[in-house]
Amino acid sequence: FKHVAAVFKAEPVEAPAYRAEDHGMQVLRVQRVENGSQQDANFLPYCEGVLQSFADQGIEFEAGVHTFWAFHGSDSTSTESIVNNQVTGFQPLTAGMRTSCLWGPGTYFARDANYVIQGGFCGPPASNGVR
Repeated sequence: FKHVAAVFKAEPVEAPAYRAEDHGMQVLRVQRVENGSQQDANFLPYCEGVLQSFADQGIEFEAGVHTFWAFHGSDSTSTESIVNNQVTGFQPLTAGMRTSCLWGPGTYFARDANYVIQGGFCGPPASNGVR
């Protein structure tokens, strides 16, 4: 929890292109959400292929060098569908089709968690202010 909360609230290494304010935000909990069927059928084979490609090239994979944090915001309804719908789940090719997107349909990720929150990508806060 402490590590993820620290990454979430960390200042960006590069100057942000947005107004960086934390508005007194607190990380209340951290939950891992995943669609197990999609992870087993898509993500794990992809990772195995990447690791094999590194090995074939004689490159040692280094976490933190060949990986990075990326943040994605969605409202609670979308998150529920992504996690629990075994057929459609997370569909990068159809994401953003129902709403307008700045750069067209697709799935967007941010390097800074603060951008996702301040940009309103997590939907409106609940009546108690929690997102």
